[in-house]
Amino acid sequence: MTPIELSIWDKANLSSADQATMITLKQAYVTAKNKGDENNAQKINELAEQIRSGYGYSGGSDGSGHTSLTPPTGSIGGGGGNIALIVGVVLLIILGSR
Repeated sequence: MTPIELSIWDKANLSSADQATMITLKQAYVTAKNKGDENNAQKINELAEQIRSGYGYSGGSDGSGHTSLTPPTGSIGGGGGNIALIVGVVLLIILGSR
């Protein structure tokens, strides 16, 4: 299994806590894609995009890109305060799709 890595943009911009959350989201995204579960893969990507938007950028449809958002939305990025919520949602998505 190929290790999950952050994009250069996520490494450069996200806090350590949000980087850890992003790894969890990327793992869940790969799991959903491998199961052919496009609906949940899209939901997981949307969660990742919420984090990135708080830092003023988007990673695009697969998280590898970088599009600046002006101004940053401040939605849930910038400190990782919602890590437990995000991880819980991801677990529900993955476990619910079995």
